[in-house]
Amino acid sequence: MFSPLRRLTQKYSIAVGVPTLVIRGRHVRDQLLDDALGEKFPWPAPPLHEVLRGVQLQGDGDSRLYEELPANAVRVFYFAAHWCPPCRSFSPSLCAALAAVRKRRAKYSNTQLILVSSDR
Repeated sequence: MFSPLRRLTQKYSIAVGVPTLVIRGRHVRDQLLDDALGEKFPWPAPPLHEVLRGVQLQGDGDSRLYEELPANAVRVFYFAAHWCPPCRSFSPSLCAALAAVRKRRAKYSNTQLILVSSDR
């Protein structure tokens, strides 16, 4: 079995033992190029709507882009996995609670539950 360090060095073609900076993500690269001396570090994270622009969401037999969600919708991100026993026992309770809130509170009737799966 490979160690995490070995997997990373193979994935990014890094020579073992040599300090290397691997820049992941356009936003980080752009911030680094705009602030080469690091005077504005830490750089702010990009807005969520920018990060999720173009992401395809699937559910209830349909699929749509993240930006196509209603503008007034409350978005609830639920990070879980099918193989995780606590997640499997909590998910039905979360869905039931969300359904009750949607039914009782008109301003939350458009709440969107977005599952961010840790499954492969």
